[in-house]
Amino acid sequence: MKRYIIFSILVSLVCLFGEAKTLTKKGSKPEWVSKGENVVNDKRSNQSYYFKAINLSGEDLNTIAKDRVNELSTYIGQTNNISGNAERTVEQTYGSDGREGKDSFVIKYTNDINVDTFYAKLVDDYWEYVEYPNGQKGYEYYALFAVSRDGKQPQFDDYEVTTSYGAAPVAMSIIPGAGQWYKGSKGKAVGFFLADAAAVAGIIVCDNQRASYVKKAKEQPKFAKEYSDKASNWETGRNICIGVAAGIWAWNILDAAIAKGAPRIIVKPGSGRGLSMTPMIMPEYTGVTLAYTF
Repeated sequence: MKRYIIFSILVSLVCLFGEAKTLTKKGSKPEWVSKGENVVNDKRSNQSYYFKAINLSGEDLNTIAKDRVNELSTYIGQTNNISGNAERTVEQTYGSDGREGKDSFVIKYTNDINVDTFYAKLVDDYWEYVEYPNGQKGYEYYALFAVSRDGKQPQFDDYEVTTSYGAAPVAMSIIPGAGQWYKGSKGKAVGFFLADAAAVAGIIVCDNQRASYVKKAKEQPKFAKEYSDKASNWETGRNICIGVAAGIWAWNILDAAIAKGAPRIIVKPGSGRGLSMTPMIMPEYTGVTLAYTF
């Protein structure tokens, strides 16, 4: 048994040091990074667009961030079977106030026959500065885009990045650590679960020992006082473990209620009302269309 435990620890250490070590990062890792883009794709109100996550690596964060749209446009071209001979351009769109939208883009592919136009919006991004197993250091950068489908005019939803998870984690915390796991804090979740499990194990061990000495005190009256004292000590230990377990459980619920979880994307259907401005790029002209939805 001891050999098995030692072997398990060694395997864990090998796995730990065989992976990239995070040195610094932008906040907590978002849900869409750890679980994949499908966690937000399932929340769309329509099929006119989809979410696409881009992952880039490099030594300079600013350079990587500038390359994110180029990486996205390459993906769009490959996914839609656009010829490599098509000229690719990326333009930033303008909002209704006339200001340039830094996070909204029009990507077009021009060839001798037609122009394929796609629209994209940067929804969220995240980065980590890591040290790789070979000793090199660099950035791992992730960007989440909303992208129009098949070059058609999209009906993008409204998006909100939040660390709030409502009341669900509190209800789940009946099992210590479950609420933290749900919120993406897996290390904290394991800590709460193991701590409470250890306290419960202490309760069981102490109570079994107490019961054993109580039984011995009855069976051997000659040593009744000695066994009764030991039973009392184990009872005290049991009560302490009960208090610790209750404290950890209460702390676990409080933490699930107030601690921030991993950032997640809330997708809300757009209101669809009011004046909207949409960039239009055609072979003959480039302009903006105005539309008012009642």
